[in-house]
Amino acid sequence: KSVFFEEFVESTGRGRIVCAKLDDLEKNQQITVVLEKNHHLSYPFVFKSKGTWYLVPESAENHTVDLYRCIQFPDRWEFVKSLLTDIDAYDATLYEYASRWWIFVNIRPHLSTSPNELLYLFSAESLLAEHWQAHPANPIIHHADKARPAGALFECDGLIYRPSQNCAGSYGRGLNLNAIIEWNEQTYKEKTVAVC
Repeated sequence: KSVFFEEFVESTGRGRIVCAKLDDLEKNQQITVVLEKNHHLSYPFVFKSKGTWYLVPESAENHTVDLYRCIQFPDRWEFVKSLLTDIDAYDATLYEYASRWWIFVNIRPHLSTSPNELLYLFSAESLLAEHWQAHPANPIIHHADKARPAGALFECDGLIYRPSQNCAGSYGRGLNLNAIIEWNEQTYKEKTVAVC
């Protein structure tokens, strides 16, 4: 199995996306550069849809949420499109639910605000849709202690869970597990069920 992560390059002052097999990491073997741009990249969100692997890296410095398609796994990816533009967006996390695609993403509306406090939700009829609709309840979470995404949503025993970071006081100081209790095109509610 391969793991994708950010490597910070001190000479450029930017992050890039790399990957390695778990066995290779244990042996301290070479990592593979997956994606590098002239802007900072982090939080590689990798997922599969209809047999194809996709990657959405955090690219807030570029003011976009960009989608890449895998050409050869794990290290060859091609740009598909920008899902959201002109946006200061962090840690976009996608999930297919109720016949729609959804993007959970932290947004910083102004440079004077924190990127950790406000979680927004967008949806579209397909992954490659031209327009993503903002949820009417945005921002759906407005607390640094549980807004920022921390990985893929998952289903267990009939409930969908959203992992999130606790960034109250400092970035990434803890993790939460949030059970989604109401989710549709008009409302969104979740309850934190575990913290660490």
